[in-house]
Amino acid sequence: MGVLLLSVVLRAQEDYRIRSVEFEGHHPIPSSRLSLLLNTQEVGWLQRVVLGKDPVFFNSALLDADINRLRRYYQREGFLQVKVSADTRADHRRRTIAVTFRIDAGAPVLFGDIRFQLSGETQRSQAGAVIERLRPRLRCRPGERFRDQEVRSDQDALLSGLNQAGYAHAQVTPALTVSDTVERADIRWEIDSGPPCRFGPASISGRRHVAESLIRSQLTLRPGQTYDPRLIETTQHRIFSLGLFQFVTVRASLNQAHSQEIPVEVQLNEAPRLTVKWGIGYGRDDRFRLFTDIRRLGFLGGARRLKLHLKHSGLEPYFADLQIIQPAFLMPRLTLTANPFLRRQTEPGFTVNRFGGNLAASYELFRYTNTYVTYSFERVSLDTASVTRTEAAEASFDNLYNKSSISLGISRDNAAPLFFPEKGFFTSLTLQYSGLGLRSKYHYLRSMAEIRHFQRLGPGWVLASRLKAGAIESFDREEFIPLEDRFYSGGSNSVRGWPRSRLGPRDPEGIPTGGNSLLEVSAELRYPILGIVSGVLFGDAGNVWMNSYTYRPAALRYSLGLGLRINTPIGPLRLDAAQPVADPNKTVQVHISVGQAF
Repeated sequence: MGVLLLSVVLRAQEDYRIRSVEFEGHHPIPSSRLSLLLNTQEVGWLQRVVLGKDPVFFNSALLDADINRLRRYYQREGFLQVKVSADTRADHRRRTIAVTFRIDAGAPVLFGDIRFQLSGETQRSQAGAVIERLRPRLRCRPGERFRDQEVRSDQDALLSGLNQAGYAHAQVTPALTVSDTVERADIRWEIDSGPPCRFGPASISGRRHVAESLIRSQLTLRPGQTYDPRLIETTQHRIFSLGLFQFVTVRASLNQAHSQEIPVEVQLNEAPRLTVKWGIGYGRDDRFRLFTDIRRLGFLGGARRLKLHLKHSGLEPYFADLQIIQPAFLMPRLTLTANPFLRRQTEPGFTVNRFGGNLAASYELFRYTNTYVTYSFERVSLDTASVTRTEAAEASFDNLYNKSSISLGISRDNAAPLFFPEKGFFTSLTLQYSGLGLRSKYHYLRSMAEIRHFQRLGPGWVLASRLKAGAIESFDREEFIPLEDRFYSGGSNSVRGWPRSRLGPRDPEGIPTGGNSLLEVSAELRYPILGIVSGVLFGDAGNVWMNSYTYRPAALRYSLGLGLRINTPIGPLRLDAAQPVADPNKTVQVHISVGQAF
């Protein structure tokens, strides 16, 4: 009768809003981590009013499911005798309810003996030596708290190590024995490596226009080579990097007969030979913009690609950029790009017309890591009507000049996924020297370094950060640096509390003149709101200094802000509002753009 009455009472409260969720008792796992497991969650005033999140209403069935979820989670974490219950306290006037989960975790189960049982063939082969090399890296150790995740991690590590050593048919099974007192769990790893294997022939299907010889030149595996699944992944990455396919699948044909020869299947779907894309949009910095992208695969035969980008915006009244890309030039991982261009830039501090070209060679050192060298030549025409009086008075000032330069760079990018990264790093370093003959007027070294980090905090929650620094050093007596190559700060992808290029040196009329040193730091907390809409809380800091290699932390300027993101297949639509900190003369800056700030 009491259970029935309690059930009726709980059902009567199912339209009550969750007021609070607390945890009491012996619960060694932090409450913040436990909260992420629950459907029964508190939605605070700030989340409801400012972020627009809907309140969560009490549901007895979901409460029972949360109790079972907490119990199973603690058991996976090694607390097999855990006890979980829940109390509720209703405020009938406000129609709210407080939920308290009471947890008695009990004593944890510890890892005991850890043994390895090898099959006869495994003992006779080199697999035993592979296992001995892996043992020091395993996470399950006697005396440590038992966790399901550690067991699965060790199982994956043993299986992966055997596969990479050529044992394609290896099987690894953990046999667990828990003591009668539920204090210790022994593990017996049952391992059957199977026979050592080697790659067989590779078959290719789905090819229409691309030469088979080009595809085979990207294979990192050869018939008779020791089986290693990492070579399959590398091969798939290299073929896809040619830029000629919509998707590439490379897989080993593992049959039930446990054959020692493993054939490989390469399945391709070629991208359309000709694609034309266009778009129109608006951004606070570049205002209305219109662009067209044209791509032609197999240009003049082979694997060459042609890309033509045409753009008009407030910042670039015209921009025509042509790229002819030759992948696998002389060697599989070397790409050569020829890039003539014509461009007009209208920035807050100057207007220039530029035409010229680049010749770049890029080489993939490792997965995610690329290095490149680029030679550039351009003819620059500076609109003198856009130049400040201060700049026009410079003895070295010239409105028409050549720039001949060479750039060296290296970058590593394992941030994923592409448009909405939740984990990984992006790092890059670029050095550019200008003044290599051909009447190149100015001689200087420009360097730029950038680091971005992305960390997933929970479902849809990401902490993103960026550090960016640059310096320019002149080798001319008058130390003049062209305006278009100087550093500027402020704007939608910079310190967002300032308009574009308005943070840093300016002339008496308030026009940006740029500088030779740049430092910017940003952090964003990205969180889900509803469906395709997400929010951002961010802080930016930065400045630009006239002198080379000059970074004064006391002179950094700061801004705080919040924003909205609407996720689309081509990236997020972005609205940011930022307010400078401790600067009473500045107002809120609103930025509208496409893509993340970084």
